Amino acid sequence: MEPMAGGVSRLVIRNLDLGVETHHDLGNLPTADEGNAYLLGYSVDQSEVVIQPFPFLALNDSLQIGFYPTDGSETRRLTMDVPGLPRFVSSNEGYFVLPRRDGTATVKREYTYDDGGATMVERWSRDLGMGLISDDGAWLVGRSGTEAHVLDASTGETAFLHAFSNPVDYSARIHDGRLVLGHGGGDPEDIARCLSKREVTVVSTPEDESDSASTIRSLVNVTGEKACFADLRERGLYRTVYDVYDLRTLSVGNPPDHYRVEYGENPHCGSGDDPFGTLEVRDGQLVYVPRT
Repeated sequence: MEPMAGGVSRLVIRNLDLGVETHHDLGNLPTADEGNAYLLGYSVDQSEVVIQPFPFLALNDSLQIGFYPTDGSETRRLTMDVPGLPRFVSSNEGYFVLPRRDGTATVKREYTYDDGGATMVERWSRDLGMGLISDDGAWLVGRSGTEAHVLDASTGETAFLHAFSNPVDYSARIHDGRLVLGHGGGDPEDIARCLSKREVTVVSTPEDESDSASTIRSLVNVTGEKACFADLRERGLYRTVYDVYDLRTLSVGNPPDHYRVEYGENPHCGSGDDPFGTLEVRDGQLVYVPRT
């Protein structure tokens, strides 16, 4: 993004594969006091740059989303009628967290475009928290409590379910078609005791001495919690693992290929704790060796 004269800006996309550069006039994008108030990033399929303002900038309960193709083709726009920050596989499909019954649900919407604008169809809805989307857009990870559901993105049906023994040290990543779910395990009483050592302090700071407005912040100190878990790990009472699932070979009704990697307190690829591979010295050279 480049600033231009007159307080406006433009988006410059350089496609290194195609050797194409395109420019888009963005006009006066909304800004906040402490920085830009819009989100700029790629769609999941990497075919478009997506610009979406944060929900608090909505005017008349609507948000304008811009899609700028990386190949220089026609720009598309959507007017959203719901709050939040949806995740788009492309301008043709996106996922939203919307109110449903007594809670929220992950909802898939699909779009078609013509001269009159965009037409939306709600494809499916699941009472799950929204998580990661696979690189090819074929799978979506939803979470409910201590369960991770891998959903078939075309139908919303659960392809397989991963149950966590304890919701501690939870992490999730998708890379190169593989889903990594990290988590800790140990005696529930030991884990509860360590979690109780986390200290949270609520601080209220007056914004202006002339009125009662204030800013409320929570300060979190996890020093005691980390020391407790480190002690459990040293005594062999606590371990952390990555469960790795190969989404490239996954099909509905068939279990995915799976392997598990145990990792230490500060995992990194040089320690052998990385779920995707390790660093090794071969013939005097440092090389990265992917796991298979």
